[in-house]
Amino acid sequence: MLLLLLVGCGPPVYTCTDPLPANQPNVSNPRVHEEGTQLIGPDGSEVKLDGVNLGGWLLWESWIWGRPLDLLHLDRQSESHMLGRLTELYGADEAATFRSRLDAELMTEADLAAIAALGFTTVRLPLNHTVVDDPARLATVDALLDAATANGLQVVLDLHAAPGGQADLFTADPDATLLWDDPKAQTATVEVWRTLAARYAANPAVVGYDLLNEPIPPDEAAYVALLADIIAAIRAEDPDTLMIVEGTAFARDFRPFTERLDENMAYEAHLYTSMDSRALDRVGGFAELQTCHDAPVWLGEFGEDQPTNVASLRDAADAAGLAGTSFWPWKKVPTSNPGLGEITAPDDWLTLLDDLTAADGTSGKLDRSQADAALDGFLAAAVPDQLTMNPDMVTALGGQ
Repeated sequence: MLLLLLVGCGPPVYTCTDPLPANQPNVSNPRVHEEGTQLIGPDGSEVKLDGVNLGGWLLWESWIWGRPLDLLHLDRQSESHMLGRLTELYGADEAATFRSRLDAELMTEADLAAIAALGFTTVRLPLNHTVVDDPARLATVDALLDAATANGLQVVLDLHAAPGGQADLFTADPDATLLWDDPKAQTATVEVWRTLAARYAANPAVVGYDLLNEPIPPDEAAYVALLADIIAAIRAEDPDTLMIVEGTAFARDFRPFTERLDENMAYEAHLYTSMDSRALDRVGGFAELQTCHDAPVWLGEFGEDQPTNVASLRDAADAAGLAGTSFWPWKKVPTSNPGLGEITAPDDWLTLLDDLTAADGTSGKLDRSQADAALDGFLAAAVPDQLTMNPDMVTALGGQ
């Protein structure tokens, strides 16, 4: 109920009160770029970012793996807590191996081939900053981008968990001191983006940089100032790639933005019909935002509902002329809501998740060899040819 209240009690539906001047786009930009309310490709045609999110991979979320949300202990469902429990129960070497195997095996080129075969054009890649902090793990991102290119997909790089955490929720993998209260974490966040921009400025798979997922800043000024620093660092390395800026209040409130942040930018909204009674109304507000700010709005997350409601929201976004939609997530163990690619999790894997989301100091139910076997079973069940593709959800998303 807490999460429903956090998401459901949101800002008013957007209305334009102070239009911004029309943007003067750089039409010679060789990458996908903004021209007014549309995204335009190098060939001059309109681009829609229609795809799926690779959630639960390089930023762990236990509910995607099959552990129902424990609303009284959301902090135990963060990546840092689960990694700490692995270390506590089985040792640092085992925890590192566990993470490495998930990096290498949970999302592969076979997934991207399956996504492309359904007719999607885009994947959004949620990242924990810890991936970027480790040069060896950046090779995982490199491989994903190569696989995307091979399968004709474009990728949005999403900083889902910034240093310190941009929100005090497990989805941001927060530290004891949040990003907003730690100048060092803010500097580190800027440097994360400088690293990504320097590495991927010329990568043909990268279509945009999603600067900060679902931030909950102490005030609007702090958020806008950090975005300005991030954008300046990126532009020093990469003059062309699209900037994607999320609203506050779970990416639904765009009132903090009273001026343009970059000449090549789009806004990103998140809507979940099961958690927001005004979700469909907000689509009309986002269409108004596009005109008011002369900038595209992308529905970067939606889903977690029955296929009929998912289809209604997607159809509304298309009718409103938004810049595309991205379903959350590509694959998951279904719990309260059906998925797109559904993983049949082994029982011992679910037992292991209970251990990893238990309080520190709690004894584990599985020994090390049993935990290894549970991981083996989960990874085997998560490969694309073992997924159960939900035909109603495929239809709701316009898949083939």
